[in-house]
Amino acid sequence: MPFAVIDNMTPDRRTLTGKISKGVFFAAHTNYVGGANHTDLEWALDHPAFVEAQDDLLWHDQTVSATKGRGLDVERGFALTFNRPLESHEITAKALGIHVSGRTRSGDGEYSEVEDLTGGNPVIVDRSFVYRQLEQVSSAAADDAIFAQTFSAEILDEVRQARTSRIAVLVHCFYGDVLETVLEHVHRLDPHVPYDLFVDVPDDRLDEASRLQELHPGARVFVVPNRGRDILPFLRVAPFLREAGYTSVLKVHTKKSPTSTIGPAWLRAIMRALVPEDPAVLHQVVDALDSEDTAIIGPERYYYPLSYGFAASDNLRNLVHVIEERTGAVELDDVVDGFYTDFGFFAGTMFWARLDAFEDFYGIETARVEEEPLPTDGTFLHSLERLFGAIPPVLGKKMYSVAIDGRREPFAERPPGTTTPMRPLG
Repeated sequence: MPFAVIDNMTPDRRTLTGKISKGVFFAAHTNYVGGANHTDLEWALDHPAFVEAQDDLLWHDQTVSATKGRGLDVERGFALTFNRPLESHEITAKALGIHVSGRTRSGDGEYSEVEDLTGGNPVIVDRSFVYRQLEQVSSAAADDAIFAQTFSAEILDEVRQARTSRIAVLVHCFYGDVLETVLEHVHRLDPHVPYDLFVDVPDDRLDEASRLQELHPGARVFVVPNRGRDILPFLRVAPFLREAGYTSVLKVHTKKSPTSTIGPAWLRAIMRALVPEDPAVLHQVVDALDSEDTAIIGPERYYYPLSYGFAASDNLRNLVHVIEERTGAVELDDVVDGFYTDFGFFAGTMFWARLDAFEDFYGIETARVEEEPLPTDGTFLHSLERLFGAIPPVLGKKMYSVAIDGRREPFAERPPGTTTPMRPLG
C-alpha cells in the first residue's frame, strides 16, 4: 500500500496536494484535533524548487451521514509547495525525490516507522490529474479571451453611462425556454424597485436569448464561455458591475435541472422567495442590501449545511483551500470541528448579494474550473456553490433568508447553522 498519493495541483503548478492513505494513517474526527493519534512527519524532496510541506490538512473522505450532514469522516492530506511552476515531466515520484520520515500508528495502537510500514516510503503520483490540469490551463486561455472581450474598458464605460439604479439583476441564460418564466418573476420588481437587467449567455448558445429584447427592452447581454455553469460567469460579471457603480445584485439563472423531477417547481419556489409578492417584504430585502454588514439573502426553504450532498473528497478540499488562501480566516481544525457541518449555503445558487461581500473571490482562476461535461458532484464548481454560503460567517457578514411557507417570519436574519429539513433535491 502506498504511503501517500499526489492527486491534484493548483493552476499555477506551484503546489501539489494529495492524501495519506487511511490504511497507513488513521486520523479520527474525535481525537485528531487533540493530536492524540499522530506524530509529526518530516518531508524532504530532492527537487531543487521544493520549498515546504504541510501535512496537517484534513479532507472529507466519504459521504456524510443522513442526519443533516453530521458525522463526517476525515482523512489526512498534505500540500507540497515549490518556488516556480513545475513542468509536466517533473511531476513524477522519481523526479520529485520525496522522502518522508516519522512514526505512524496503526489501528492496534502500535507505532511503526513510515519507511518500514510502507515498504520503502513510496509516494505515488496520479498522472491523470497532471494531464487534466494542463488541459484546463490551455482551454482557460481561450475562455479568458472571451471574458476580456466582453468586459473591456469600452463596454464598462457604456454600462456605467447607461446605469439607472444601484441594483442589478443578473440572469444566466442557458435554457432559453425558461427565460420567460424567470423574467415574469423578475418583473414583479418593476413597480417597487428600480433595477437594470443583465443576461450572460454562453458563446455557443446565443440563440437562447434571442427573445430577450422582446421580453425586456433595454436589457444588456454579456457573452461568456460555456464554462462554470452560472457560477464562473457570476465571478466575472460581479466585479465588472461593481466597477460600473452597482452595489447589489439579484443572481438567478434559467434553472431546468434536467436530472431532477422537481426542476420547474424548484425554480418557481426560489423565485417567489427572492422576489416576494408582498411589497413590504420586498422592501425589507432592499433595505438589508443597503447595509454594508449584509452579504447574501436567499430562499429559506433551500438553505442546507455545507456538507449536504458532498459525496466526493475534492469538495471539502477545494472549499478549504479557497477560503484559506483568499481570507486566511479559517483554521483547518475548525473546519473539521464544526464549521463544515454548522454553516450552510443556498442550494440552487440563486440569491441577492452585495457586490462588495465577495471581492476576495472574484479573482479565482478560470483554469481551476473544470470543463463540461461535468459530473453531478466532486468538482471545483460544486465547492464554489457552497462558497457563497461560507463567505458571510468567515468575513463577519450577515445572511438573511426569505420564507414563503408561513412557518417562519417572511424575512429574517439567517444565523450560522441550519435546522432546515433535508428536502431531497430530486
